[in-house]
Formats: sequence, structure tokens, C-alpha cells
Amino acid sequence: MAGRILALLIYAACVALVVRRVRQASWSAVSWSADGSWRIACDDGKERPATLQESRLFGPLIALRLRVGDAVLRVLLWPDSADADDLRRLRIRLGRESGQGGDTAK
Repeated sequence: MAGRILALLIYAACVALVVRRVRQASWSAVSWSADGSWRIACDDGKERPATLQESRLFGPLIALRLRVGDAVLRVLLWPDSADADDLRRLRIRLGRESGQGGDTAK
């Protein structure tokens, strides 16, 4: 009986974590500026500061992992996510920050 209660509590905690993560995923835009700062525009109209934790380049795709407060936001930028010149500049910037030619930035 105690094992079932423990399993139910673990299940409830997992559901609560999933719901929390889904609710936090309401964002509409990511921006970066020349001074190195990142911002997340949320669906509620507010902008929040973010910190780039990691980036990866997968062919034409750019994957970003950003910390926004206590949450981690994973963003996948497709070739049509932004202007081609902006994406090129972002790739160059990520490569310079990583010191590895654009493969990763931490």
C-alpha cells in the first residue's frame, strides 16, 4: 500500500513539473544586441532578460539554450526564422563567442 502511495506521489510531481514547463513556454521572439545581452519577448507582452548557456549549429539550423530566470528555454532557429543576413551574423557571433568556429558557444 505504501508503495502505491509513493508511486502516486511521484507521478503527481512529474505531472506538475510538465505542466509548469508547458506554461512557461509562451514566448514569441528572441533578440540579442551588440552588447551581448539576450531578451525573450513573451506572449504576455513583457520582455525578460536571458542568458545564453549553449548553442549548436546543425547544418542550416541553430539551436540555442537560454536561461530565463529559473527556467531554461530551448530554441531551434530554422532558416526562415529570420532574415538570412541576421542569421549569418548570429552564426558568426556564436562562433566568436565559442572560440571554436561556430560549433558551440557556452
